[in-house]
Amino acid sequence: MLRVDELRKLGGTPCVHQHAGDGCRIHATRPGICRAYRCLWLGGALRDGDRPDALGAVLDVVSTGASTWLEIREAEPGAYERSPRLREIAHELMDAALVERRIDLVAALTHPLPVIAIAEMLGIPARDRARFKVWSDAAVKDLGVGLLTAPTLERLDEQRAVIREMRTYFLPLVEERRREPREDLLSGLVAAETEGSRLSFDEMIQTLILLLVAGNETTTNLIGNAVLELLAHPAALDELRADRSLMPGAIEEVLRFSSPVQMDPRRAVRATEIHGVPVAENQFVISWIGSVNRDEEVFERPDVFDIRRQNNHHLAFGFGPHYCLGASLASLEAQVAVDALLDRTRSFRRTDDTPLPLHPSVVFRGVRALPLEVERA
Repeated sequence: MLRVDELRKLGGTPCVHQHAGDGCRIHATRPGICRAYRCLWLGGALRDGDRPDALGAVLDVVSTGASTWLEIREAEPGAYERSPRLREIAHELMDAALVERRIDLVAALTHPLPVIAIAEMLGIPARDRARFKVWSDAAVKDLGVGLLTAPTLERLDEQRAVIREMRTYFLPLVEERRREPREDLLSGLVAAETEGSRLSFDEMIQTLILLLVAGNETTTNLIGNAVLELLAHPAALDELRADRSLMPGAIEEVLRFSSPVQMDPRRAVRATEIHGVPVAENQFVISWIGSVNRDEEVFERPDVFDIRRQNNHHLAFGFGPHYCLGASLASLEAQVAVDALLDRTRSFRRTDDTPLPLHPSVVFRGVRALPLEVERA
């Protein structure tokens, strides 16, 4: 069992702890730029206590020793103007799926919506979106396993092959943006690389890979988990159908109750102690987010799914210097997806009670398929 105060000790001291995943370390230290990441903040200001510090944060993207300084700001006025496009995508996906009475919601909605969203933000051609699924699956298949057992040479070769393929894909797009910049995230990253001392080329490529995977994998699981919890709690589903103003709180409760990311590793950069347990320098510690979000000292009735829960200070997106850059986008996409499902259906239910295929990584909580029988609205 891990409690909130214990996780905050693990992740809340940037001079002591580093993010250990995907070659990415985040520290709260200096001011910098945010142009390439600004559009990730679609959903308004950071919550109280989540801002890394008054100056910003540093994102050290790859293991080159170079640092890229990125300021995390509040979203600009009008950032929610992007949400109509998300709603349009979600309704188009639902309309296409509902020509059949039985659908796989993962294939129909929970996977394609975040993929299309991040692809459009990056400025990726629509014809190439199918590649993202292949790359994303390969990148996260064994995520976290290396903390428990040593990776095999075969697995390392697979990972290198995926990175080479993605790098080869992005090279011509980067060159195109250098010649003809657009109003997209890729152009912002290219501009940062071109200015020098901002992003090296390798850092930019690694950032693109990170955004592609993080921009769809976790949100796919979040949307699927939301639907599963609503099916498991029919009274909550009825409430939500009757009152859509409950949607933001419902998604926040899904994030707490069924966190799409269940664990987050940290490496101690110096010897420390957590609740009397010694942690040696360079030792990895696994932070169990799924446990933290059921902390009975913080959450009233923690094992109850309550879409009307107040003061829901879950840590599904991390906190402080480790707060997820795409948190607002993920929450907004989940709200839009569930809203579209409710708009386009009178009812939906599982086709049977067969166990659903789980995500293969120990890091994620989610399913790879979600067969539903639906009644169109």
